[in-house]
Amino acid sequence: MHSVSRRAFFGGRRGSKSAWETFCLQLERRVEGTLQRISNQQQSEQARLLPKTAADTHHARDLCAAHGVCMALDGVPDAHADLDQPVLWVDPIAHLNSFQRLSAESPQWFVQPGCLVGELEAAGLSAFAQVPANLSVAAWLADRHHHYWPTGQTQGSGVVHASLLMADGSAASLGPFGTGNTKPLNCAALRKLVPELFVLLASPFALSCLNRPEWLGRYRLDALRPADGAELNLAHLLLGSGGDLGWVEWLVIDERLLDLPLAGPNEFPLWTDDDSVALQASEMDATLKTYFDPEGVFPHPSQDL
Repeated sequence: MHSVSRRAFFGGRRGSKSAWETFCLQLERRVEGTLQRISNQQQSEQARLLPKTAADTHHARDLCAAHGVCMALDGVPDAHADLDQPVLWVDPIAHLNSFQRLSAESPQWFVQPGCLVGELEAAGLSAFAQVPANLSVAAWLADRHHHYWPTGQTQGSGVVHASLLMADGSAASLGPFGTGNTKPLNCAALRKLVPELFVLLASPFALSCLNRPEWLGRYRLDALRPADGAELNLAHLLLGSGGDLGWVEWLVIDERLLDLPLAGPNEFPLWTDDDSVALQASEMDATLKTYFDPEGVFPHPSQDL
């Protein structure tokens, strides 16, 4: 069978459909949800997927990875995407929006990414009262404005577990990690990733950030060194990550741990371009992003601050 290279695929042939149109048609054939083309004067190669099932997001990742399309979470405040690359915005609100207690008396809630924050607040999680009600839980998790925790104090987010669709297509189960946790890392990508993250944690880049009370990194690597008495939790790596590290399939939130509201947009630490620690934080972030997403399936960075 004749093999067509990726470059040739995107170059197209005379009389054939464009590469972007081919991508969209392939996606429409594979998903149960709805694909909406986006008209944009700056870039026409954008679309929005309203996934109907979790399988739809897996199909989207497969095709995005194969065809060089960026898979981005829709609805993150101040979000942007690289205009030099086709973008598929994925909006889970229409269908992937259920939530429920794990059991009748449990303080822990299973939450899909499209559940609205206002729905959780109405159901009794009053700590969310100051978060915009129309924000999806996935967008809340991704939005750095809501996760400016002091260094090592990410436990106040209430997030205890997360399922992350990673750049290689595997689904990583993120949660408590350490000597008291006997649950093994559930996929090869995660087993490779976690040791790399601990090596990065011991680097001069990370140590400079860990020595400051405010966390300057875009990604919460400090979650691997929690404050005294707190539990190390891999799910906290996703707090404020902008959706850059993968697609969140679901969360478990413990209402007993929620400590909201959080800092607002004007309460971030300020620094200048010549701040050496800020530069080291940027190096740390770039390395961490490469560990999670070496081929750039997801945006980087997806949120302007």
